[in-house]
Amino acid sequence: MSALAVTLSDDEQPYLVVPLLELFEAEDFGVVDTPMRMPLPPASLLETFPEAVVERALWWEGHILEVLHGLPPGAEPGTAPRPEYGPGRSLTARQRTKAAELSAAGHRGESQHGRPPPTPPPGTRRGRPR
Repeated sequence: MSALAVTLSDDEQPYLVVPLLELFEAEDFGVVDTPMRMPLPPASLLETFPEAVVERALWWEGHILEVLHGLPPGAEPGTAPRPEYGPGRSLTARQRTKAAELSAAGHRGESQHGRPPPTPPPGTRRGRPR
């Protein structure tokens, strides 16, 4: 997706570029939100990485999906998002909330979802660029 158009595909028409304004004005257009992790393709590039790297990627993915959709992967159907991730909150506010949560968990030496907090990328100090 770009700022001006989206690329749609289905079995009948593999690729169709539609301007966003045209899409949003269409009477039959609706946003469908899926708060669960989408399945990876069978021959995923993740399979080529060591297990620890895949685990870390999936750990990040869970946090990213919670920011984007309000719920972490595996949430029971009908579960309401926490107020900090609810539909009335902007993406920026949700990102800030998640950053604060991960920072606090890292300082305590723990994390959500029972996995260790990630190590900062090279060239950063506690997740901040030098």
